[in-house]
Amino acid sequence: MTRLNGWQRMWVVLSALYFLLVIFIAIPIFPTQKDIVITRLANATDAIYVYRKANDANFDELDELSKFDDFVDEYHEDQTGDKSIKVMQETWGSKVDFSDVETEYRQQIDALLMDQAKSIGVTLLAWFIPVVAVYLLGFGVAWIASGFRGNRS
Repeated sequence: MTRLNGWQRMWVVLSALYFLLVIFIAIPIFPTQKDIVITRLANATDAIYVYRKANDANFDELDELSKFDDFVDEYHEDQTGDKSIKVMQETWGSKVDFSDVETEYRQQIDALLMDQAKSIGVTLLAWFIPVVAVYLLGFGVAWIASGFRGNRS
């Protein structure tokens, strides 16, 4: 194996730095169960809010719905949001239909592993394709430059 020249070494270092940048950007948008649970709690709260608004709730009743933060805090206890959803269903279940919220939640949980795999794949491609393109561009420029130099023997 031949040693890397200076440009190739620079390409390796910049590729590693770019990899760190891509990972830094990808981590916050990586799908997790926590995100799905918080969306579930928000959707359940929204369903109650829509019901209350449609039935002429006064401001005090609507203010009651601002307890979403309490539900999120309870999430940290059981990590699923089931306790909070159970309280919502016991309080509002006869008036508000939570079936759409639960169906969407189950679909998102079932698809979580695939979504995570897709996220990893997209992240790797977002790193790999530009790195290879830059290397090929550099290789092409070096090949063209060597053609102008010709044989110097």
